[in-house]
Amino acid sequence: MIDQTEIHRKANSISQEDRKEAVDALVSAFGLVPDQEQAWKDLHSLIQDEKGYVRSCAAEALGTAFGQVPDKDQAWRDLHKLTQDKARIVRGSAAASLGIAFGQVPNKDQAWRDLHKLTQDKDRIVQGSAAASLGIAFGQVPKKDQAWKDMHRLTQDKDRTVRGSAAKALGIAFGLVPNKDLAWKD
Repeated sequence: MIDQTEIHRKANSISQEDRKEAVDALVSAFGLVPDQEQAWKDLHSLIQDEKGYVRSCAAEALGTAFGQVPDKDQAWRDLHKLTQDKARIVRGSAAASLGIAFGQVPNKDQAWRDLHKLTQDKDRIVQGSAAASLGIAFGQVPKKDQAWKDMHRLTQDKDRTVRGSAAKALGIAFGLVPNKDLAWKD
């Protein structure tokens, strides 16, 4: 049985570890809690946490729970804001969540621009997360030619982590890419 009262208590705790545990509980039980509105309020609050680590966990949770949150417009605004967070760990988590939630976000053009921008982030982890999300969302992005160019560019990156993420993304999207010969070479 899910103790939503305990989740809510931890979401409002002064302890960073409690707040992180609340995020973990919300991501695993979001669709099962009796009060979806309260669960969404708790997640929304944790998305704005002062600690980057908690915001990062909440950003990841948002991608998983996006389809179940009652206020998709606010969830989208939160996700968009997280893609611009000063903490790279948060931007990386937001990039990963964009791929998962892409089909459900109300503003796919802005989501695409966010994802494209994250592929150019200075941090390799953020770039890798964005590359992975490109593979997941490729069929739904409005600018497939540019998404293809981004994936191809990232397969040539100097960082092996970024190249690996881009290669996996390419494998996921292979059937949809416009240049299968070049994709195969990549």
